[in-house]
Amino acid sequence: MVMDPKSTALSRRGIIGAFAGTAMLAAASVAGVSGQANAQDVTAQPVISSEDCTWQQELCELRAAADAARNYAEENPGVGILIHVGQDFPNAHFENAAQFGQAFVNAFAAQGVEARYFLSPNDAPNTVMSYYIGHLIHGQHNGTEVKTLRQARIAIPEVAEQVRVLNGLAQADDVRPGLEGG
Repeated sequence: MVMDPKSTALSRRGIIGAFAGTAMLAAASVAGVSGQANAQDVTAQPVISSEDCTWQQELCELRAAADAARNYAEENPGVGILIHVGQDFPNAHFENAAQFGQAFVNAFAAQGVEARYFLSPNDAPNTVMSYYIGHLIHGQHNGTEVKTLRQARIAIPEVAEQVRVLNGLAQADDVRPGLEGG
């Protein structure tokens, strides 16, 4: 959410922007798998053509980036970071969203976890994010799957631990002997 700099109340534009970004990210997170985006692209380019996409272009690109993040997480032992880039870049900390995405990749690397980011444009004022782990999205199915930048930063250690647990379970499945007769 964006705080109004002249008061402690949330600005109406910030609330609407955060809600719109969250709704679009949630919709794309549950959309069917079709399309692919390349990691570290400043803007995810959907493989789907505009005539195949019945949504507006922003949602088509969001779906492609979400699918790419999901595919990365399912095929790699790391985190797929979906960043739905709002109008808050450039800012005092990052010249562009690609630098921001790389900062999150570096933060996961500091935790010993691989990560790759995927960007999609968002015409809302605020950037929102989701973390893909294996075939799951980090969160508790109560709206916490889509995170503000602050929430995403705070969640890094927990997400990293969940990746380590998931990778440990996958290794145990790979080395577990088969049952006799089964």
